[in-house]
Amino acid sequence: MSTRTTTAPPAPVKTGAGAAGPAGATSPVTAGPPARRGRMFLLALAGIVALAALAIVHVGQGTAAVDLHTLWQLATGAASDRSADEQTAAVVLDSRLPRLAAGLLVGCALGAAGAALQSVSRNMLASPD
Repeated sequence: MSTRTTTAPPAPVKTGAGAAGPAGATSPVTAGPPARRGRMFLLALAGIVALAALAIVHVGQGTAAVDLHTLWQLATGAASDRSADEQTAAVVLDSRLPRLAAGLLVGCALGAAGAALQSVSRNMLASPD
């Protein structure tokens, strides 16, 4: 005759404030420590500022150079010379802004496609870790 002992599964541990979800289920807290969240916020903010600065540089450079003052006048509508502003507006609005929008859209699509492929294939070599 053998004695068989069974152990109950360990009780879930609640982590963080309000970790218990519906029906008493627990879920781990997904955010890291406050210092890490602050660094991630600053990193994301720096990326957005850099993206905006590069977008302004992109719109301003080309065969017909458009300086920052002229871009500001186009954005606010405070134009002094109509013929030059019409040409500059045509260059910026018809050529450079659509190219900028397409570049941003394609970059976001490539990033999303890469993240989807990494999660679907679970390839360790493609992991960001």
